[in-house]
Amino acid sequence: MNFELRQWYFGDEENLINIYDHYDRSQCYDNFKEPGTTSHSDANFRIRWYVDMGYEGEGFARAIVLDDKVVGHIQYTKRHDIYDANCDVEVYLLPEACGKSIGSEAVRQMEEYAFNDSNFECMFATMLDTNVAARRMFEKAGMKYCGIDDSCEWERDGKPCTKVVYGIRRPRKETKGCGVELRPWEARDIDALVHLYESGDSRYDDIPNPIIRCGRARSLEEIEAMKSEDRRMQMLFSMRETVDGWNVWERRNGDIYRAIVNNGEIVGLISVCMQYGNQSIDGLLGYMMMKEHCGKGVATKAVPLMLEEAFRLRPQLHRVTAWVYATNEASKRVLQKNGFHLEGSQKEAVLCEGKPTDHLVYGLLKQAFESNN
Repeated sequence: MNFELRQWYFGDEENLINIYDHYDRSQCYDNFKEPGTTSHSDANFRIRWYVDMGYEGEGFARAIVLDDKVVGHIQYTKRHDIYDANCDVEVYLLPEACGKSIGSEAVRQMEEYAFNDSNFECMFATMLDTNVAARRMFEKAGMKYCGIDDSCEWERDGKPCTKVVYGIRRPRKETKGCGVELRPWEARDIDALVHLYESGDSRYDDIPNPIIRCGRARSLEEIEAMKSEDRRMQMLFSMRETVDGWNVWERRNGDIYRAIVNNGEIVGLISVCMQYGNQSIDGLLGYMMMKEHCGKGVATKAVPLMLEEAFRLRPQLHRVTAWVYATNEASKRVLQKNGFHLEGSQKEAVLCEGKPTDHLVYGLLKQAFESNN
């Protein structure tokens, strides 16, 4: 049995029409063409879209070929959701290709395309809950049951039907021993950003609630009154706006925001923001770690990486400043280990656990940093 996935070509119109006319519709919740209604020009238009999908970054489509005969179609398309990093997969097989593990192998190959070439984070598949063959096919391809799709009501032959969703996440690359590194934030990282905000040390947290900051609520009381799923969704939307805002600020104002990654896992946030003013040559350093990753020396290693990048990308910087709560011994050690010096303090300028606390000012000149690195 010679099996392969190949590109759709102009000239494949009859093959595509044959699939539309003969694939099993008994377990499909959505049919875009009834048997016998697809014209040659319709098929030509569809093939043109399959070819263009990859160029436009919207997905990837392939003909399923068995012993030199086109027996099916498979595609994934970009899912324009809050993450903007996921895709949906669809498979259509002729009856002669069913029950031979062709569908599951095709899905596995498409997973490789999606995760390696297109760099999507997750792939999903939606089907009727009664479609046992499809569920088995996606399970054999490594996809897991995610739950019921209740985004809207669906009918099949005039009767309500239930759709279920299967999914698979891009496997983590082997990163053992790669250590601490920095990378720009992406939409796919918003779950990690939510966890970072929720697990940070609230004693030294100067960041206002993201939902309030993004104008999705007016007070903490309003947030508390939300249902848990609504509160979660508002937090995700707010973090997506935050990531988008960071990218805009970097292009417009020169601010630099990076994810702190340790052995392939996001563990914190670090930034250098330009101090505003026409004559300013100072940047403000800030960092935040997930609670479970504190005390492991990660922040100490991340700071010089951030300084090196900031001085390289922003050559006008002459120095970097960091503000620290006087009671934050761990943060003070991080700065001191990286050559920062205490330059002054603001007496009782901030609250820490409800008590007025000094705000310390640490500084490091670019020349001093470069001479020690």
